[in-house]
Amino acid sequence: MPTVTAPPQSPSIAKPDFHKAIAFRIHNHWLALPPATVLRVIHKTALTQGMGSTQLVYLGNQPLQVLDLRPMLAALGSSSADASSTAGRFFVIAASGKTLSAIAVDQPPILAELPVASTHAVPPAQYKAMGGIASHVVIVPQLGMVFLLNLSSI
Repeated sequence: MPTVTAPPQSPSIAKPDFHKAIAFRIHNHWLALPPATVLRVIHKTALTQGMGSTQLVYLGNQPLQVLDLRPMLAALGSSSADASSTAGRFFVIAASGKTLSAIAVDQPPILAELPVASTHAVPPAQYKAMGGIASHVVIVPQLGMVFLLNLSSI
């Protein structure tokens, strides 16, 4: 008598437990961007200051808008007393559509795995106080709270 076997089942597609992100510190706060938005990381000395403007720098001939997120992070209890001597030594060059921005960060960023299950919406009052720069926060055991930046709202 022939043996009857069940047809092979296609493997179930599991939802990933982690998302990769580029994480960086500004004062004592961790922030993150999707890897696809980060073009490069450079040392501050590689940029040329725009004439009379702290909001514009140049990488070669390419103008970049400087995003200073420190005032927006003040809503989280960050103070200038928390700043180290390395504050703003590096820039994360990120793209939002056709706009390139230079985000001043304290140290070179890291590639982090963010647990999907630990992602939460930022409370509305805190979201408003932060100027809408991050709508979600992820709790990462090694880093603590990591805010997911929304470049299009900055």
